[in-house]
Amino acid sequence: LITAYGRAHAGKGLRVRYVRLSFNTVEAALKEGGLAVVLAKPGYFTGRGHFMVVRAVSPSGNRFWLADPNRRNRDSENRGFTRKFLTGPRGHIVKAWTFTVR
Repeated sequence: LITAYGRAHAGKGLRVRYVRLSFNTVEAALKEGGLAVVLAKPGYFTGRGHFMVVRAVSPSGNRFWLADPNRRNRDSENRGFTRKFLTGPRGHIVKAWTFTVR
């Protein structure tokens, strides 16, 4: 669905890429002014798994801030998560897509 959205908007200056779990690519997209959409597995963020937006990265690239529509208290929007927490061996993210302007 996300990749199809990207194909539909490619001629309008939007570039959507499936980047697996490459948070180096996510970091680069954010630093270019883009966003990333990630799929969280069941666990810390949700009981079933759902999509979230990675909306910011620290200047050092060590922390990422999320927009999480599933959290009532929205604590995940106010605290940065480490790359290891999100994508490491016991990480909570399973897929990622970047959205940038061409």
